[in-house]
Amino acid sequence: MSAAHIALPTSRSSVSYERVSDSAGGDPGRVVTTGHFHVSGDSRYSRAMVRFLVLYPEPTDKAAFDRHYFEVHVPLARQLPGLRNYTVSRDPARIRGQEPYYLIAELDWDDMASLRRDFASPLGQETAHDVDRLAELCPGIHSMVFELAAPPT
Repeated sequence: MSAAHIALPTSRSSVSYERVSDSAGGDPGRVVTTGHFHVSGDSRYSRAMVRFLVLYPEPTDKAAFDRHYFEVHVPLARQLPGLRNYTVSRDPARIRGQEPYYLIAELDWDDMASLRRDFASPLGQETAHDVDRLAELCPGIHSMVFELAAPPT
């Protein structure tokens, strides 16, 4: 399946989510994030913003991957009108399990409809197709979409 053909779930509930981001240690590739949920609604789990999470294993050519990712892919994605937040973390420390990923990207939208609209646009299609180039430099990319939700109280 091509990166441009992404099946996205639908959303019905929503809450507001505030995200605070700042660079850590002056490294533009490492971002520290914290979130504060403001929950509304009467369901056991209230839904929040939608997150597109991308996990990049170690690239075959780190310099070429970094150059393409930060000079081509990120500028494309940042133009998506519904995108609310884009954070990138590099070289995470392994706690459990297999070796950690090289880079983790988190992209947030207000809701699934906004994300779907962006991916359906010509710019969204161009951004999704660009993942094919990234996959050449970094085989084994994993991505997923989910709604952020506050745990039940």
